[in-house]
Amino acid sequence: MQRYVDQLIKDLTDAQRRSPHEEPSRKNDSPEDTFQVIDQFLNLSVTIPFSEHCGIRSEQFPPYDRLTRKQANQILKGIKALIFSWDISLDLPANLPHEKVYSLYKQLFDEKIGIIEGMHMSYDYCEQDTKECPYGSKYCGCLAFELEHAEKKKLVAQQISEMRQELHKLASFTQKVGKYYLLDHQSTEAEIQLSPIHTWLNIQTEFPWWGDLSEDQMLLVINHFKQIWVDNDGLLNWLDHVDTVPGYQQLVCFLNAEAEYDGASGFYIPSLIKGRSITLDPFDYLLKDENVYWKNLDF
Repeated sequence: MQRYVDQLIKDLTDAQRRSPHEEPSRKNDSPEDTFQVIDQFLNLSVTIPFSEHCGIRSEQFPPYDRLTRKQANQILKGIKALIFSWDISLDLPANLPHEKVYSLYKQLFDEKIGIIEGMHMSYDYCEQDTKECPYGSKYCGCLAFELEHAEKKKLVAQQISEMRQELHKLASFTQKVGKYYLLDHQSTEAEIQLSPIHTWLNIQTEFPWWGDLSEDQMLLVINHFKQIWVDNDGLLNWLDHVDTVPGYQQLVCFLNAEAEYDGASGFYIPSLIKGRSITLDPFDYLLKDENVYWKNLDF
């Protein structure tokens, strides 16, 4: 068997794709070469088994139970060097049984893989289906992801529910006292107390990250917020003129903004651009949410 393994490893080495410095040099790529690469990319779905690319067939690999562990490792090392030369890597879960690793690397030669010059291809067998996972449920990475995702969805739903409840309380409050609005002048008092607007509003729940929400959930929060804010204020005008995602992002910016509160319904935000009447449109200011900046001047 060792003689066969040695010959197989030689065949794997011979099947490696030549490195660029071993290929004939080309000083200038012709337009035909460029169009060929583009055509390859556009037709990536039209692929052939990897065995037809490299000339090695899966039938050439001995069954795992006829090999020693050392021999199996020698073959795996040869396969990895071969596929690396073709700009391919195989992603497998950690701690997968050795026999399963051998089997999946062997199976790779039957898989249809598109090869594009100069582009690396990372391949795995994952179909995001834990019930049919080729790695087995014990090693399936998707199972942990699904559980984590389900837990996150539950947490986000709870946060949305709490925010809706608190905004609903504020809506009931504004029916008696009056809706909230933005002040266009600074307090004359020497000492100005600044706190995030959500603190003044007594909204204690954490605002979910926009990437964890659907557009319907973001729109739900925006619409609840509109119930507590005056209709003719620039803030609502801004929210009515942008898409849901940037609207939610800027709303979170606004609720986190440091502001002075007049004790009734008005807020003054020092970070608003000076010299403009913020109670009129356009609502023009710059606030920050993580790495996202929004500024609108064109209403």
